[in-house]
Amino acid sequence: MLLGGLYALLAAGLTLYFGIMRVVMLAHAAFIVLSAYISWRFAQVTGLDPMLSLIATVPAFALGYAIQRFLLTRLKPAT
Repeated sequence: MLLGGLYALLAAGLTLYFGIMRVVMLAHAAFIVLSAYISWRFAQVTGLDPMLSLIATVPAFALGYAIQRFLLTRLKPAT
């Protein structure tokens, strides 16, 4: 069930990127999988709640935001 939700979230993000910006950002899925792996690994190593791993996964989100903000917005076609 959780894996299906993750796939739905990936698909919705890719659809929004392509539908609104007309740019296919394949790194979007990679950043989601990276943050999910960091959360899982944090829970395995520490034995704590994976929600506490937000401290480690937010920088991965910030990296994805920076790539989108500074690189992909320049690729957006002018309309």
